[in-house]
This record gives sequence, C-alpha cells and structure tokens, in this order.
Amino acid sequence: MESLGLPQVSAAGELLGYVGVSPDITERKRAEESLQQSVLARDEFLSVASHELRNPLNALQLQLVGLHRAAEERGGLLDKDWVCARVSQATEDVGTLVRLVHNLLDVARITAGRLDLEPEAIDFDAVVRTVLQRFGQQVSSDQIVLDMQPVTGRCDRLRFEQVVTNLISNAMKYGEGKPIDITLRGDEDTVYFSVADQGIGIDPERQKHLFERFVRAVPRRQYGGFGLGLWIARETVTAMGGQITLVSEPRVGSTFSVSLPRIAATLIDAQPWKDASPQMQDTQ
Repeated sequence: MESLGLPQVSAAGELLGYVGVSPDITERKRAEESLQQSVLARDEFLSVASHELRNPLNALQLQLVGLHRAAEERGGLLDKDWVCARVSQATEDVGTLVRLVHNLLDVARITAGRLDLEPEAIDFDAVVRTVLQRFGQQVSSDQIVLDMQPVTGRCDRLRFEQVVTNLISNAMKYGEGKPIDITLRGDEDTVYFSVADQGIGIDPERQKHLFERFVRAVPRRQYGGFGLGLWIARETVTAMGGQITLVSEPRVGSTFSVSLPRIAATLIDAQPWKDASPQMQDTQ
C-alpha cells in the first residue's frame, strides 16, 4: 500500500486529521521487480555474449599472428602441413564465431516475427553430413555413430542446417566425449531426425525450462554458451511446421528428436514471440 495524505487544520491552527488515499500498489511493485530482473538478465547476457565471442576471436588472432610471424622469420618458406593445421584451426574458430553471431541475429528475428523460410529441394542426409564436416577436428570420426537413410524433400536448407548444428553442438558440449548417435529417417509425409548423447543428462526440473531463452542444462561456470541454441532450435522447428522433443536422464544422456514435414509449405509466417514468463528470470 502507498499512503498519501494532507493535514487538515482548524482556523485556530489545531490539527483535525488527514485527508488522503491509500491505493494498492502491488502490481506496480511487481512491475518494478520484473524490470529489475530483466535488467539483471540483460547484463548477464551481455557478459556471457562478450565472453563467448572473445574466446574464438582470441584463438583466431593467435593463429593469424603465428602465421604472420612465421612467414616473416622464414622468408615465406613454410611447412605445408604446419600451415594447413593452423589454417584449419582458424577456419574452425571463424565457424564458431559465425554460429554465435547467427544465434544472436536470430533472437531479434524470432522476437520480431521475421523468421522467413525459403523451402527448396534438399537431401536431408547430405545436409547432416555437411554440418558434421564443418565441425572438423572438434569431433572425432569414431565419436559419431550415423544411422541415416537417404531422405529427400523440400525444406529451408539453412534453417535445417542451423537446427542440426545446434543439436550436435549441444551433444558435443554435454556428451563428455562419449559416442553421439545421429539418426535420420523419413516416411511419406515426415522427416525424423535425432541426436543422442551419453553425457551428463538433464534433471527433470531443468527439462521443464530447457527450451526457454537463456536457460542452460548446467551453470554457466561449468559450460559456456548463450543459453539460446535450444530455444532457437525449438522456434525454428515450430516455424517450419515441426516439433522437437527431449528424453533425458541424469548421468545417462539426452536424446533430442525433431520431426518436420517432408514437403514444407512455401512460407510459414513466424509470429511475434512473446515470453511466457513476466521477466527473463530463467537466466542461469
């Protein structure tokens, strides 16, 4: 409650009492608390974003500086394998930066309802293999267990690539280096894609909020990330007319499964996104 009043005095100057109001300001206080938590969430996100972007930038800079110094010291005569190894690592660092920036841009697109889709004829299995190649040395060939059938259809290639990238990246991060099973199937109407790891798993309480913005399976100090990948994957799959589900058990692993229309519509308009919660209080 907030009390506002004015004193009433007699002609002789005696206090007769007060006249005023005491309105209920519960909703105003809730709004103030919501705004404060949103500001804290924003500051936390900016801190995470700067940290996540700085790491691949620093690694890329070190690789380029090393190449430049070696070229100057050796007069341009560099060992081919040595150069290829460093260029390969620099390429992976650039790929990491590109994925991070794309995630940040998609937050704005999804929130504003501007996630336009451009379906085209694609080989779903070829897209998955292309994504795996882009991870390069970040994942060993014997760590990935493929069980894929040739599946063709019409889908937004870039958006499907993004979903596959986010799910595989998630499995690599939390899979503890154990095998990752990637499955692709298709019937007349639907494409089924799944990524299963044997890592840390996710406890049931966190599973309830895992597809929300800025939510992570574990605290940020243990694992990096924006906490946006799964949220973007869900919003993208939903925009494409599909569905994404999770089955997980702590210390056993997690399986993310995606089902998509095999023949996508020409365009599914994304709706302006609305947070289900009054504030971004799910930041870990």
